[in-house]
Amino acid sequence: MDIARWLSALAGLLPFGFVLGVSLLRFAQGADRARAITDAFLAWTIVSYGSTELLGRFHQIAFYPFFVLWIAANGWILYHVHHVRKQALGFWQWQNTLPFWIVAAFVLVTLFIALTTAPNNWDSQTYHLPRIEHWVQNGSLEVYPTSIMQQNETGPLAETLLLQTRVLSGSDFFYPLVQWVSMLCSIAAVFRITRQLGGSDTQCWIAAVFLATLPIGVLESTSTQTDYVVAALLTCFVTLGLETITQSQPSLRLVLAATAAAALSGIAKPIGYLIGSGFALWFGICLSRRVALAEWFSRVAGVVVVLALVMAPFATRYIGAGGTQSDLSKYITNGSFGVKQTLDNFIRDAMLNFNTGIPQIDTFTNGAIETITSRMGLDTYRQDTSELGHPFSRPPVGFLIFHEDHSPNPVHSILVIVALVMTVIRWPARASPLQFYYWGAWLIGVVVFATILRWNPFQTRYHLPAFALVAPVVAMAWPQRWSHSRKTAALFLILALTGLPDLLLNQARALIPLSRDLLPPGRRDRPSYLTQSSLERLFVNQPQLLAPYRDAVEVIVRSNASQIGLVLGVDSWEYPIWSMLGARKLDHPVRIEHVALPRASRYPLGPFVPDVLFWNEYGEAPPTFTLDGREFVRVGPPSTIAAYVRPALALAP
Repeated sequence: MDIARWLSALAGLLPFGFVLGVSLLRFAQGADRARAITDAFLAWTIVSYGSTELLGRFHQIAFYPFFVLWIAANGWILYHVHHVRKQALGFWQWQNTLPFWIVAAFVLVTLFIALTTAPNNWDSQTYHLPRIEHWVQNGSLEVYPTSIMQQNETGPLAETLLLQTRVLSGSDFFYPLVQWVSMLCSIAAVFRITRQLGGSDTQCWIAAVFLATLPIGVLESTSTQTDYVVAALLTCFVTLGLETITQSQPSLRLVLAATAAAALSGIAKPIGYLIGSGFALWFGICLSRRVALAEWFSRVAGVVVVLALVMAPFATRYIGAGGTQSDLSKYITNGSFGVKQTLDNFIRDAMLNFNTGIPQIDTFTNGAIETITSRMGLDTYRQDTSELGHPFSRPPVGFLIFHEDHSPNPVHSILVIVALVMTVIRWPARASPLQFYYWGAWLIGVVVFATILRWNPFQTRYHLPAFALVAPVVAMAWPQRWSHSRKTAALFLILALTGLPDLLLNQARALIPLSRDLLPPGRRDRPSYLTQSSLERLFVNQPQLLAPYRDAVEVIVRSNASQIGLVLGVDSWEYPIWSMLGARKLDHPVRIEHVALPRASRYPLGPFVPDVLFWNEYGEAPPTFTLDGREFVRVGPPSTIAAYVRPALALAP
């Protein structure tokens, strides 16, 4: 690789350098370390989202605008850090304690994985990452024709963070760092929240270790899912919100910063609004009490302006495109609402976190839950409150519990239950009102989540923000008199051992190879991802797709076509086409668009007439395919994945 390409690749680190720089600057200015990190994360999110929306309005999503932006931002930060460099050095001091080294071990190992893996989870292949490629191609965030409606109809915030590093580096190499940095921010934020609730140093570290070792958190920290981004923004919101309600005269700036964090969490994924609803209600009530009318109006006006600035760009594109163009909301939200529906979903959501991967145990426990909910009459509305095709009593088997799509969190869930019971027993004698209100706000969010969202067996990843928010009150339930006892050391070690299998045996990014003959049985051998090629890492969750995708891409390359049409199903893998064609370094520009769509709509780059087609729709690809009166012929044997060319188009040898 020549120097120019190395420099271009390193440019992808500029946004992360900004996060580090702001952290150092805020610490030097007097903020505690955790507050400095959360401020830096929020600043990064705001700058990334705001600049992408602004540049996208002028069709300027490209390398040079982003490069100039981040060079200027980093230069400004470095200039100010230089003047306070002595104070900033204190940021790097650490404690030589057991919990610190546990957190450090998980953080460093996940950093190594994040820098050596490939984005390979299902949702990233279908809509998270393909939408980024379309944005880069179009130079804007404008709505475009697609058969995968999540690409247009889901909030764009997390993908704008990915987009920045994609455009700057020209690759997806730094993609996993977004979730990893989000994990780091979340750990810092829960540490600070515990302190704000009156926690000791030990209790603060319990909260940090609780989150750092959370199985679903360990798995997602090196992924291109978006749940840790939501968790980071929600914990930012809560720590800033607690600061506003515990100060006698909180500044308007602080109130607006908390509002921005809350608003952005829902633009990353709507579960941010659901899980954070209780805290928003709590903070809103507190900030409206005993305040002058003029000040109250200024706060309300400021909050409304921030909410509008955050939500308006996505909302205007969505409405301008005619609103929803799919039944996505119908399949995600419950079809009916009531106490029984909510309680049933709540119980089933909780049960997802207690699966063990051992069929005999899970069959018994899930069956018991089925019996209990049936006798209580809670299963009456399952058709309205469950995603189609996903029965309750079918938990993951074997090592699939170490997969980010359905990882349970049994030890952490038990600690949550024990902490809640202990808090109730202690209240009001020993539990502070602040802790009690915090529990209430958290429970409201969890109940709202169960009320709104349909249940499905892959929802433990949606639970990640809720686990992050509950970590501080779990820590506060730990008796302070045990702070320096062996009991606390044992708790730290148990939590570390709980997260260790997910760190080493991650089914999408396994450090240690696994054989299918091991107990509990696996579906197939799992080599260490370090021994795999980049393509094998990309297809690790669906290895049977690698060969047909590679064959189809080879046909496209040999056709020398520049206009490539995609005929895809509503949940087909699109990103590998972009990734594999990009890796071929073609000597001509390529335009890729979805075709054969049920409704006609405008392409942002103007009319599109494909020269070659990629097929991955449901069922076997037919021998010929007609598009807008033009006939295409399948190349290769019958398959569900295929490439089509025009009959007159000659393929290069």
